[in-house]
Amino acid sequence: MPQQDPAETPAAPTAPEASEPAAPEPTGPRVFTITALGWIAFLGGPLAGGFALAYNARRFGHAREATYAVAGGIVATALLLALILQLPEAVTGHWAYRGLLSGLWAVITVAVAEKTQSERMDVHFAAGGRKGSGWAGAGMVVWGFAVLVALGAIVSLAMPVFEGTPHERVGGGTVYASGDATEADARYVGTALRQFGYFPDGEAAQVSRTQDSARVSMLLIPEIETDTVFLQEVHLLAAHLQQALRAPVAIVNVVDGFSGRRQTVLTDVLPPELRFRPPPPPLPEQSGPPPAAPASGQSLAPEA
Repeated sequence: MPQQDPAETPAAPTAPEASEPAAPEPTGPRVFTITALGWIAFLGGPLAGGFALAYNARRFGHAREATYAVAGGIVATALLLALILQLPEAVTGHWAYRGLLSGLWAVITVAVAEKTQSERMDVHFAAGGRKGSGWAGAGMVVWGFAVLVALGAIVSLAMPVFEGTPHERVGGGTVYASGDATEADARYVGTALRQFGYFPDGEAAQVSRTQDSARVSMLLIPEIETDTVFLQEVHLLAAHLQQALRAPVAIVNVVDGFSGRRQTVLTDVLPPELRFRPPPPPLPEQSGPPPAAPASGQSLAPEA
């Protein structure tokens, strides 16, 4: 009997390899993770954080909790606007202040989510639940930030620009005297501003004083803040007012815009080497009213 070549021996059939079961597709409603909630609040503000919490609560079937989350976001936004109005612009415009507030909203949002939604999230994601859409989160961030900026601008513009005692028809407009400023100070400032060309249409201005300094605020267009010739004239005006008020004078431009109200100290913008001359030292104190304002058309520059 001929021997069979081992190479020609048919191989024994092998059992098919068992394929790994495919991971189940995520199902159920989309829910933001706690990390996503924190980022939404950090980037979009308290209103966005509140709506993101409400989004999750509704997906879990808790309508009342969603209402509380929205109400909390609205209250936090109102408190934020009140805080902004009370603090000086040097603080509210600083990056550290904004970062601190953003971090605060994120911490509060995460704490609320941990307290009210973490167990539901664990069950949801353990069962293959879907995570919240990145596009939905980005939309909440943009919407919350836009609403916050718009509300801030509306509240800021609704507030009076100048405070103090108004003195009308002073140099052609109204000058508000605040702090230690007197009516005589307001009238002298009004006359000087009229000669400066500030009161063609009855605008308003403000003079405020302390024991050591004075501050004159006006409403001017932002473009003048980069006009070298105009800023040189501002320094002449400050020097003239300094002699009259017997105190260093800062000239301030108040600008209303979509992002709110800001103030720029014009006497600090121009480098010293570009000014006509440094402001003269304050005159020694003397009794009696301030010196009379110069006649109309007379130069504001101090005599050499």
